[in-house]
Amino acid sequence: MTKKYDVDGIASSVEFGKNGPRIKDSSGLLQARDNADTVFVRMQGADSVVDDDLVTRRQLLASGGSLAGKSGNIYEDLQAYIDSADRNSYPGSGSTVTDILGNATSGSIVAPASFSEGAFQFNGTSGRIAFTKGAALDDIWDGGGTVLCFFRPNTDGEAGVGRFLDTSGGGGAGWTALTDNQAPDGTMRVRFTQSFSGVNGDWETTDTPLQRDTWNSVAVVYDSSSTGNVPSIYVNTSDEAISTNSSPTGSFDTDAGNPLNIGNRTADDRTTDGEIAIVLMFDRELSHTEIIQIHNLFQTRFPIGFRGKLARAAGVEGARYLIAGGDYSLGGRTAGSSGGEGG
Repeated sequence: MTKKYDVDGIASSVEFGKNGPRIKDSSGLLQARDNADTVFVRMQGADSVVDDDLVTRRQLLASGGSLAGKSGNIYEDLQAYIDSADRNSYPGSGSTVTDILGNATSGSIVAPASFSEGAFQFNGTSGRIAFTKGAALDDIWDGGGTVLCFFRPNTDGEAGVGRFLDTSGGGGAGWTALTDNQAPDGTMRVRFTQSFSGVNGDWETTDTPLQRDTWNSVAVVYDSSSTGNVPSIYVNTSDEAISTNSSPTGSFDTDAGNPLNIGNRTADDRTTDGEIAIVLMFDRELSHTEIIQIHNLFQTRFPIGFRGKLARAAGVEGARYLIAGGDYSLGGRTAGSSGGEGG
């Protein structure tokens, strides 16, 4: 049975039904106040996905409209948005995965990759999610680009170099983002490569900031138009020191026509060991401040440093619902940015 609660401060209600929570105003649309203080409600339950009217693409922009190309908004020039917990991206079953913005098409989970507990699962031996990459995602780094994902590694993956994102295709022309050099304490480096006509560019974090068995946000910001450029790599918003394994020469190789792979490369021999939930791709260089803003928004859903699975909160009866962007009373209980209860 659906339950309704008044939400203080805005003329709307929260409904908790079989498909999860929804905030609606009198017209049935998601209600939010402004870009700086967006109402964000997300169910955090085992194997949960959210309904059409609570997808993150509406929560991100209080003014509504398209997620991409929003002048003056941090989501300007967003070209790909893949989200394991958005029904517009993945319905919770089957093999089809959709880029909400439509620039990566024909997305398919290649077994034994799978979906469980709110995220895409990779076993470190085989499997990937493969997309046909549209023109908007070709050469995303040319003139400056940003790729950001939320990632929970168990180890550094197959052969110690599991690729969580890859466009290298069968011939190696393209870019890769991978885990590398797992330390005895389980932490690991983030490594990024871009192929060039001469020597390929190959960089990695100097330290091992990526934590195993916990959620991390990883962002790469890079401009491939000059061989002198070095990528910035952010792990949980920290701008990491970068070590150069090889400096590129020549011109960057185009990845036009190559697939976008999540969790592996096409040859199926560099499998991620862990979970991936969100992939965002921009055709501009995001600032450090923008990286922090995106991290903070999604952190309410996948708490950074949360080592358990995305399941029920300890000691809470029923599923836990997280609300960010202000304090709202749900059925007499006050929920702030740290979360509230519903059921």
